This record gives sequence, C-alpha cells and structure tokens, in this order.
Amino acid sequence: MTAFALDRAMTPAQYEDLQTIRSQAESLLTSVNDILDFSKIEQRHVELESVPFVLAEAVSEVVTPLAVAVEE
Repeated sequence: MTAFALDRAMTPAQYEDLQTIRSQAESLLTSVNDILDFSKIEQRHVELESVPFVLAEAVSEVVTPLAVAVEE
C-alpha cells in the first residue's frame, strides 16, 4: 500500500514519512523471515543446495543498496 501511496502527489514531509514506513515494513518482514528460517533450521527442515555465484556480483548486490542509504 505504501508503494501505491508513494505514486500520488504529496508534500515532501509526507513522502519522507511514507518512505520511512515502507523501509521499516521491509525490515520487519526481513526479521520475520529470518525467525522463520531459524525455526526451520532448528526443526531440521532446511535443505541446502549448492549454487555457483560470482563473489563480486554478490557483494555488489549487497553494497549498492547500502551505499544509496548512506548517501541519503
């Protein structure tokens, strides 16, 4: 819903507030998913798979969003 609201005209303060709400919601969702993953690990319901990857690309995917947040 915040993504939908962000597409509408609003004051800069309203936009910033909605961005904060969206960011916090994403952080909460990440925390919930981490807890669920931990629960699966404890119950031994996790299947690990081997996936080839390029380390430089993986690091870039993590660092780029952080760099944007740091810049702001």
